Amino acid sequence: MTSKSRSKLRLRVIKTIEENHLLDGVKSVLLGFSGGVDSAVLFDVLLTLRKKYSFTLYAAHVNHMIRGKESDRDEDLVRLVCEKAGIRLFTKQVDIPRISKECGVSLETAARDERYAFFYECTFQNKIDVVATAHNACDNTETVLFNLVRGTYVKGLAGIPYKRGNIIRPLRDCERSQICEYALRYGVSYVTDSTNLVDDCSRNILRLNVIPQLRRINPSLDNVVLNESKLFSGLNEMLESSVPEVGADLSGSPDHIIAASVIEKCGFLNRELLERIVSAVKNKKDSSFTLPERKILRTHGGSFDICDPAVCERKKIEYTVLSEGKNILAEGVSATLSFVENFNEIYKYTTTFAFIFDNIKSVVSVRSRREGDRITVRGTTKSVKKEFINKKIPRELRDLIPVILIDGKIAAVPYIGADDAFYAKDPSKAGAFLGIELPRAK
Repeated sequence: MTSKSRSKLRLRVIKTIEENHLLDGVKSVLLGFSGGVDSAVLFDVLLTLRKKYSFTLYAAHVNHMIRGKESDRDEDLVRLVCEKAGIRLFTKQVDIPRISKECGVSLETAARDERYAFFYECTFQNKIDVVATAHNACDNTETVLFNLVRGTYVKGLAGIPYKRGNIIRPLRDCERSQICEYALRYGVSYVTDSTNLVDDCSRNILRLNVIPQLRRINPSLDNVVLNESKLFSGLNEMLESSVPEVGADLSGSPDHIIAASVIEKCGFLNRELLERIVSAVKNKKDSSFTLPERKILRTHGGSFDICDPAVCERKKIEYTVLSEGKNILAEGVSATLSFVENFNEIYKYTTTFAFIFDNIKSVVSVRSRREGDRITVRGTTKSVKKEFINKKIPRELRDLIPVILIDGKIAAVPYIGADDAFYAKDPSKAGAFLGIELPRAK
């Protein structure tokens, strides 16, 4: 039997990691571990690579509560595998059917959003550098074809990126057949998700009915799409470097630059709609346009942004002086202020963001972010705007994240941290606990 260290799949993963710098400077990795064959094999491979790349491995599993006992079985297997390997596991149970119904989105979309929210929460609270997901070459084929069928621009044809923010995909170049062969050869335990075997959603129709027929025409379909998506990825990077960022003032730009910026973010639109958007941007009109997939494009002051209809209706957080107890700031946004002494319990909160302050003289207040807001965390002064961008906070939620002020000075910002001037460095000192509840990204 060939040793794991020399397996073709492991060598392919190493090549992907090194060519795309996925683990450069990385000291800790959180694996999104569903229990399926892809994530189970990636878990096994990462275990063998810990020493080579000097990182600590963690795992996270979300029980979506969609398949009853089958979902519990998945969680039990993941827990058993992690315990056997001595890997710390973070778990969470989320009622995806309920969230899907409440938010008016598909089960697949609700599950994905909740997974990534939990991954972010785990990395944020435990200072983990990156999240590794088990997307592979077959997933890339599905994504490219799915985007093509719905209508897309160059970015959609680039497929699944090797790295986005703090998300890395070491299996991106590995085909499903190679993954299954590895699992069989090395006795990797995994479960099968029965929902992937029913063509009741668009992606499953592609996976079960369309792609098998395309493979009859070309058995090397995944490899062909992989190579083509790499070419489109390079083209997309070139285009993005020349296209202004969403939110930039484009009123003085030529029509074709404005159009390219809109298309790059929205995909292709019909000519009449595109011309109306370009005109509104050039003339700095405040307008809104309905896009495919129930999205809204808003133009204002020579710029544009894109959001869901429900989000577009939300307002910014007005300047509010907080009173002790729960303060409602906007739809889905609240701040609970209380004075506490037991600081050891603060960071056990998982659905709110907690901050400890000393040096409080009078007023604790909140407001939406403003141009030029800055905060100093661990000796480094940061721009609030740039940190939101770096942390991939959805644009439509940035004005709903309250900037916390003490005596008129910025004391803390959720997702960024507490300012050095107000953070309670000595737990024995009295202070205030401020929990922030934020809306979900849809």
